[in-house]
Parts: sequence; structure tokens; C-alpha cells
Amino acid sequence: MDNNGLTGTIPESIFSIKGLKSIDLDTNSLTGTLSRKFGDLVDLQYLALWRNQFSGTIPARMGLLKNLGVLYLEFNDLTGAVPRIICENFRKEGKGGSLQELVVDCGGINPKVSCVCCTCKV
Repeated sequence: MDNNGLTGTIPESIFSIKGLKSIDLDTNSLTGTLSRKFGDLVDLQYLALWRNQFSGTIPARMGLLKNLGVLYLEFNDLTGAVPRIICENFRKEGKGGSLQELVVDCGGINPKVSCVCCTCKV
């Protein structure tokens, strides 16, 4: 559903879909905060929410996604620090958790998000 001109918030019903492995909602006009219910999607492997208008902080419950390999959150209005529990799921040198790629807006002179384990975008 990427680049489809979607607006509004992510419907709550998405968080009750059992076995959901991929969510690709990038390049839309979605708004609101990121729900802590993302942590309920235990089978999720891929989450692309970049190029939207999400605001607020990144929920720590996203760190419960032990199967998540890719998380794209850049080009939104997110602020604050990436929760430590998410970074603890990061895979480095073949060791650690499942998370292989984590991209947020943590680059530039005045980054909106701070992160010790991310690929940073300006």
C-alpha cells in the first residue's frame, strides 16, 4: 500500500491481524502517533512507514518484535530517542537479534531522533 495517497491514521484493526509479516505504508500522508500495539504483531518481519507525517516518539514495544528484520521510520516528524530495547534487537556481525536495518531521522546538525544503532537520514 505504499505510495497510494493514503491519509488519516493507521486503523486499529491492523493490530489484530494474526500472522502479519509485512507492512509497507511508505510514501503516503498518514498521521498520528505510532501505536504501542505494533508490539503485538509478533510475526512482523518488515515495517516501512517512511515518508509519512507520523509524530511523537517511537514506542518501546516495537522492541518486542523479535522477528523484525527491517524498520524504516525516516522522513516523518518523530522525535526523541530510539528505545534501547529496539537497539538490543539489532544484529551485528552475525550476532544478536533479527533486526538488520533500522533507519530514522537521526542525522544532520539538529537531528529529530537520537539513536546509537541506526542508519541516520537527514
